[in-house]
Amino acid sequence: RSRCSAMGEIDVKRYDRQIRLWGLETQRGLLGARVLLLRATGLCNEIAKNLVLAGVGHVCIQDPCAVTESDLEAGGVFSITQTDVGRNRASAMADGLRVLNPQVEISSTDSEMSTLDCSFIQTFHFVVGTHGSGAVVELMKCTERFCDGERAGDDPALQERSMKRLRTELDEAVNLKNGLHVELPARHPAYMPRMLAAGALGLFGFCVLDLHDNKYILKSNKATAAAGNTSRDVAPIEHRIIYPSIAQAFQVNWGALDSRVPRLYCALQLLVEQASKVTTEEGAIEHLRASKLAEANLSEGFLREAVDAEFVAKVAEHNGMEVPAVCAIMGGMVASEVVKIISGQEAPINNVFLFDATTDSGGAGVVVRMGPSFKCLWGTDRGKPAAC
Repeated sequence: RSRCSAMGEIDVKRYDRQIRLWGLETQRGLLGARVLLLRATGLCNEIAKNLVLAGVGHVCIQDPCAVTESDLEAGGVFSITQTDVGRNRASAMADGLRVLNPQVEISSTDSEMSTLDCSFIQTFHFVVGTHGSGAVVELMKCTERFCDGERAGDDPALQERSMKRLRTELDEAVNLKNGLHVELPARHPAYMPRMLAAGALGLFGFCVLDLHDNKYILKSNKATAAAGNTSRDVAPIEHRIIYPSIAQAFQVNWGALDSRVPRLYCALQLLVEQASKVTTEEGAIEHLRASKLAEANLSEGFLREAVDAEFVAKVAEHNGMEVPAVCAIMGGMVASEVVKIISGQEAPINNVFLFDATTDSGGAGVVVRMGPSFKCLWGTDRGKPAAC
């Protein structure tokens, strides 16, 4: 469960409605929580607004850039005004948010994420990247720093050996998709905050969570309903989920994907790879798409909706654009996940949320588990919640 806690007085009058919804203990956890938000984007503004109004104790916004005229036109950025042009983005956004809840400590930093000391980052319970594929890349690098060189899942030889072993050991009836066929040792990083990478890309959005070894408690009515137990005297049951790193979540081979996975996952994976290579070469995204299809010997229709060049180009075109409505949707979802994790009374998203307002397949928002299985002391964790 969350380490967030606070001993200060709770303003019961201000937070009365919330306390009725999620309880005094969760509200106290919010008061003790420290959240670092990367980049002063429209999505960041929405997330910060929701967390500040909810009563999170400390919100810090990071952005090294200055406010420009174009920032004033960006969707969702409502805490920055014309008078802020030329100022640091993070500082300007922090000033605009303080009026929402004077009881919340709001700070800012103009340092690059790569220059922030691990000791500084460790003062936060959550680090939330809000700038799309750039957020994924920055949090991937940040995770490597905390893992002290441990990069489980990055070694292709290790993955291939694991695949071959599991193909012979697993029963053929077991259907392991979306990377679960790869079994890796559980990670043992030094304490690092829970990581969330999110983005609002035009009519698309996503959020991927790395909560490490996350535990939460299900109330008796939720924990026993599936089993048909109607008793009111059943004790709450603690569950745990082992999360892949953000890098592992975006490294699943296309040939291992379940056909129900939204094609947006593939487009985002391409954007992340392009951002990692820092290339702006014309046609780079299409080259990556064609290469991945060829490597896995797939046609572009291997998912329910085709991963065609037109769709990938559309997502790439929307990269860096923010629509206020999508920022609001994604900002509300990300903030609610932070509250959920702090409360420890409900299962968080496991582990990727994908939003596509253009889809015809039904359901704009989809949660999928992406990444490997993990070999743990109690057995093999295959991405499903397990009772402790």
